[in-house]
Amino acid sequence: MQLENIYPIILAGGRGKRLRPMTSYRKPKPFVTLRSNYNLLQETLIRASGLAPPTIVCQQMYIPKVEFSLRSLARYDIFPRAIVAEPYVRSTAPAIGAACLSLAPYMTFVVLPSDHIMDNEGALMKAISEAGDIVNEHGGFVSIGVKPRGASRRFGYLHKGARVDDTQIYHSEHFMEKPSSEYAGQFVKSGEYLWNTGIFVGRVLDYLSAFQAIEREYLYFLRKSFENSRNFEIYYELKRDYYHKIPAMSVDRAILEQCTQRYAAEHDGYWDDAGTWPSYLKLYLMRLLGIIKR
Repeated sequence: MQLENIYPIILAGGRGKRLRPMTSYRKPKPFVTLRSNYNLLQETLIRASGLAPPTIVCQQMYIPKVEFSLRSLARYDIFPRAIVAEPYVRSTAPAIGAACLSLAPYMTFVVLPSDHIMDNEGALMKAISEAGDIVNEHGGFVSIGVKPRGASRRFGYLHKGARVDDTQIYHSEHFMEKPSSEYAGQFVKSGEYLWNTGIFVGRVLDYLSAFQAIEREYLYFLRKSFENSRNFEIYYELKRDYYHKIPAMSVDRAILEQCTQRYAAEHDGYWDDAGTWPSYLKLYLMRLLGIIKR
């Protein structure tokens, strides 16, 4: 599938807890820099510049930071399709759902967290392109994973099964988010699992159907919060009266663990979520030494 027909949904929020005091509630990880002149949100926007115009999801209080990040990328001609602002933090499942409501039902999207570090981005785009073909033909969701570097409990584990046709996409029979040490060890030992990067490809209609399957009223409240949003230009400020009725739900546990039509693609490159101080400092050093590059 051509990349310009795949719409990125970029998640740019959080609570800023894991890397304090560098991060905070007012400055979560997407708005900090690792080594380059760009913060992690800007690096994600540059990474997605070959795709369709992005939809950015953030909390309302971060809109000025998102706008500043966009202005600083003027030379890249990056213009978002929409900016969806949440009144409350409700984790990734509702945030992605709200972004999907700003798109047409048969559009293909890719979710890109904006607080991760990656290299070999050409290989990533190839995987996203092939994933777009798979979901358009078969439905379901294609999650991007990387080869585990150990039995860490910090990440989700994607089963990597039989190859789909002549592609780099694989059937995935099992997905578990942040398993116990025992399960993580078994997954790594089997050699059949990938760490979940949080990047996945799907179609809007399939995602909203999966979201409704969690609990029918959640999609109702999500639609109401979007339909009654304060809308101006490309901004959608979700209506708090409805949005607060949706519980916090991660997309991994609420949808990707539960879905029956799941695929995995292996990214042949470095990836880390920079979620702890040791991992962040390691990544900082690797960037300084030129081991990984944006």
